[in-house]
Amino acid sequence: GACVLMMVFFFNDTATTGIYTLSLPDALPICIGKGTVYEYFKSKQELFLACFDAYMAQYCEALEAQSEPSGGAAFQIRNATSAAFDLADEMEELFPLTFEFWAASASLQIRDRVMDLFRKTYAQLREFFGDMIRRGIEHGEFDANIDVESVAAVLVGSLDGLFFQAWFDKNMNALRAGDAFVDVLLRGLERGA
Repeated sequence: GACVLMMVFFFNDTATTGIYTLSLPDALPICIGKGTVYEYFKSKQELFLACFDAYMAQYCEALEAQSEPSGGAAFQIRNATSAAFDLADEMEELFPLTFEFWAASASLQIRDRVMDLFRKTYAQLREFFGDMIRRGIEHGEFDANIDVESVAAVLVGSLDGLFFQAWFDKNMNALRAGDAFVDVLLRGLERGA
């Protein structure tokens, strides 16, 4: 309905303009008035937070949907990281939103909410990869002495860092770097490595 339509337009305009310079009337389709926004959201910041939450949920859901559930844990991790790079390519034009979200965390009005959304997203991604590592341990594919939470955190942080580097440097091949990193990671996780 109107709420989703507002979020789509606001979301796309925020990615190119920035939250602090974007005016609501400019971001909305002609069929939705500024007053309609306030029927659903208390402020532009609330709309922004709803967009951020939807953006991150969309990414996490798409990553889970594109990850092949069959095969061993190493196959699943490799497939999931490859899917993460594919999704990053598909969502590249929205990547500036990430910087808007980080910048918004400086605002005292919404800092705690933005930080909670980041914490939730990173926790979800760590759990996603952590579950794969745990399955690998349970099936004897990975060493039983692995600190699952730490490895999952490093994997998520590495992917995040590669996405940022690739966005800043279009000549960098993040997929190749990611594949090389995952090769090393998986060799280190192997039982008896």
